[in-house]
Amino acid sequence: MYEAKKAGRNTLRFFDPAMQLVLEERATLESWIRQGMHKQQFRLFYQLQVDDGGRPIGAEALLRWNIQSGA
Repeated sequence: MYEAKKAGRNTLRFFDPAMQLVLEERATLESWIRQGMHKQQFRLFYQLQVDDGGRPIGAEALLRWNIQSGA
């Protein structure tokens, strides 16, 4: 359905096992992420960014998934 909608009106799309696999993998990952959030398995870290002179110019936010915690 999503592929047909993306292609626009008056188009046909047939079932494709490869598309089904991609959809199932995405649904599995989304489920794991929801469970990880519920179990508080994600940790937020900030990593300082510096220029060539060593002066701070910003920071990166890093989200790490520790699947061992909260089990």
